[in-house]
Order: sequence, then C-alpha cells, then structure tokens
Amino acid sequence: MKKGITLVETLIVIAIIGIMLGVVTPSLSNYLPGIQLNGTTRTLTSYLREAQEKAITEQNQYVIRFFPTATPVNYQMIRIYYNSEELPEEELIRTVSLPSKETLTLDPGISDNEIAFSPDGGPSSSGNITLGLNGAQKIINVSPAGFIKIQ
Repeated sequence: MKKGITLVETLIVIAIIGIMLGVVTPSLSNYLPGIQLNGTTRTLTSYLREAQEKAITEQNQYVIRFFPTATPVNYQMIRIYYNSEELPEEELIRTVSLPSKETLTLDPGISDNEIAFSPDGGPSSSGNITLGLNGAQKIINVSPAGFIKIQ
C-alpha cells in the first residue's frame, strides 16, 4: 500500500482554505479601522508622555503642536530652548502624520492648538484630544495636573 497525498485530496484542502478565507476576510476588514485608530491613539499618547518626560529631564519646554486642518492631519514635537542671547528658539524633533481619513479634534481648553510641557512637567493647557475614523472615536485626556490617559 502506498502512502501519500493524491492530487484530489490536495485540491480539496486548497478549496476548503479558499472558502474559509472568503468567509473570514470581510469580517476582518470591519476590525481594521479600529485597530488602526488604537495604534494612532497609543502613538500620540506615547509622544505626549515623551515630551513631558523630556521637559522634566532636560529642563526645557517641549511642545506638541497640532495641525488638525492640514492635509494630512499631523502634529509636531518641538523643543524650546534659549540661545546665547537668551532668546527662545524652536527645534523640530519630529512630525507625525495621521493615516488618511483619520480626524483630530481638540477641546477648546487646548489653546493655540498646542500643549506645552514646562520643566516641571505641567501642561500649558488641558482637555481632550479626540481621534476619529469611520465613526469610531478614541479620546486622550490631558489633565491640568499633567496626567495623560486614554479614555
């Protein structure tokens, strides 16, 4: 007796895998925007915390400046330092663009579309930053005491 797999058995297995992929793929596409939005939210939260930590450790002011109406929507991390003439200067650390179709909305409490962290870690303004995609929303809250959390 010969042991092995026949061509018919192989074709049946491939057909079953194809049918399963056909069933699973549409349901996965419903979850992808939520996964993308979660990633964007975690990235922004991480950069807010990094700016706060750098402000404390370097004793310089760090700013996250938002551009919610730009195409694509983006934000920047900026370090404020004083030059030899004691005048403030800005150094762009990074610019992060949101994936297409994502929106960013700032509470009115976040003045001038930016949050600046002072050398003691306190934010210049506080409120909610809302990220949205296809009707789904994630909110990042920056409290007056400097706590940053995803709601």
